[in-house]
Amino acid sequence: MKRLIIALCFMLVGCNSSGDGSDSEEVGAFDLKGLITEIDQAGNAVLMDDETNGLVWVSVKKPDSMERFQVGQEIVVWTEGAIRESYPAQATALNIEIISTPQSELNHLIASEKTLPDSFSELAFKRKTAPFHQYLVKNADNSSEFKDLWHLYGLETGLPEINFDEEVVLFIGVQESGSCPYTNVESGISAGKKSFNVTLVEPGGNCTADATPRTFVFKVDNDQFMKLESVSITQSGIDTRVPLK
Repeated sequence: MKRLIIALCFMLVGCNSSGDGSDSEEVGAFDLKGLITEIDQAGNAVLMDDETNGLVWVSVKKPDSMERFQVGQEIVVWTEGAIRESYPAQATALNIEIISTPQSELNHLIASEKTLPDSFSELAFKRKTAPFHQYLVKNADNSSEFKDLWHLYGLETGLPEINFDEEVVLFIGVQESGSCPYTNVESGISAGKKSFNVTLVEPGGNCTADATPRTFVFKVDNDQFMKLESVSITQSGIDTRVPLK
């Protein structure tokens, strides 16, 4: 009888065990989904354009994980607590999963940050007619120049890997409204292959008239870059051609 009771107890315990060692806690639906538009390395945060909430600064709890994020990646985020209302909105991440990473291709945006050189006004190309936009365009064709310009523009994210045998890096400094940052940028080589075209897509809504910093960094095919004569920047519907020196 004792043996029968022991056997029954063992069978009952065995039936209540999953046996696969997995965590039975289910992960709920994610709270945010969208593309990374900016990375704040010093602040351990990424700015994403969420499908529902628009721009959201997402704080990352593990600083050592920041290196895996890139501008243009599509991510989903599970947040800790509610999304805090501000502009942009703010949230703290419990978990972030990268859904897709942009393929390495020609004329690809590799960085975008709210920063400009301290000497921007002195170095920038200035339009002679209204609107009096200013742009600072520089390029690097070797790793030494690349590092120098990265620091000149005040970029804080880690240096991406560039194959300078095939690519040139193009830095473009602009000014944007503090309430309407440029999160969508279109770029490409002109039909005549003599201009690198950049269109700053205007965000919707009422924008303040202040001028805050923004730097875009592109990598361009070396053979195509050698044929370029200028960078054409379209801002607020106005086209400005900046000569390449």
